[in-house]
Amino acid sequence: MARKGNPISVRRAIDIAIRFFILCCVFTLFYSLSLVLDLDLTIYFGKLKSGRTIRHILTMLGLPFLGILVGFFIYGWELKMMDPEGAAASSGGSNSISVGGRSEMGGSSRGSGWTSFDINVLGEPFPNEEGEEVAQPDAQNAPANPVASPGGAQEQAPLPQAPAPAQEAHPAEVSELKEEIKALIREQVREESEKGVGPLTKLFPEQREINSSVALLIMEQLEITSEIGVENLREWISRIKEDKSLLKGLIGEYLPPKKGG
Repeated sequence: MARKGNPISVRRAIDIAIRFFILCCVFTLFYSLSLVLDLDLTIYFGKLKSGRTIRHILTMLGLPFLGILVGFFIYGWELKMMDPEGAAASSGGSNSISVGGRSEMGGSSRGSGWTSFDINVLGEPFPNEEGEEVAQPDAQNAPANPVASPGGAQEQAPLPQAPAPAQEAHPAEVSELKEEIKALIREQVREESEKGVGPLTKLFPEQREINSSVALLIMEQLEITSEIGVENLREWISRIKEDKSLLKGLIGEYLPPKKGG
């Protein structure tokens, strides 16, 4: 189904709101302490007529300022807990993905705060704004090029049927074909997501895992499973390689909206 909004952007907004809420709570705590506690500073300012005024200034402003410092310390500690390797990433490592999307290499890079929750959010279906569903090609009845019958009428050339159980391919071959389809879709997701923003995998190491999750969701929507047979899996591989725009509209439903769009 089509997705409404961008779950990744919602997750980022929630993270920012939580951190700001923590900062406000710490500030409020110290400010409340400044109102309750009666710090007797006249020992130091007893000889000054303005000693009581200075005492109240230090009490009303000193503790809240300390609260701000503690709040920022907690804010930085929370970021470090979300990405323990972020502090050691100042050297600026890099990640790279092969064209087929099957291998990944690179050093450490600054963490972006992504967690497994971000990937699970992608799996939640959302209705689109029009309340309609995205048209999905049926793996069993996918359109093919029309061919002329001997009588001159146009007919649809059916896709190859799944082999009979006695001739069923080895599970390892089926798994390999599915992984190839996943890699092709993941590569298209990466290309579409990096248009105009640069290589996201270098900025966010978790982007590869997110792209893989999106590829699995698209395969599920298209009903690309082991049950459709080896020949149909090979047919999907051929179609995805030949027509780069075949899945472009479906991939766009999982990407953040373009700025100014």
